[in-house]
Amino acid sequence: WQSLPPTLSTPIPAQPCTISAVQASKVIVCGLGQIGFRTALLLVRLGEEVVVVTREAKDHYRSTLEAIGVSIHIGDARVAQL
Repeated sequence: WQSLPPTLSTPIPAQPCTISAVQASKVIVCGLGQIGFRTALLLVRLGEEVVVVTREAKDHYRSTLEAIGVSIHIGDARVAQL
């Protein structure tokens, strides 16, 4: 932290948060290629609840992520009505 500029090393004050807001938060990963797959795995390991939106999913990636509780939605992440 010593080498970071002052704006990056200054602690960010905690924001008040309710339990329901924490329970409702999810991380959305768009795309399930190699990078999206590895990102989703890492986020789950970090304790995040993950949802993947992808136009297509390789069977291996899909089955691996679904086995650890990741929800996968097939569709275009750029479309609001997914």
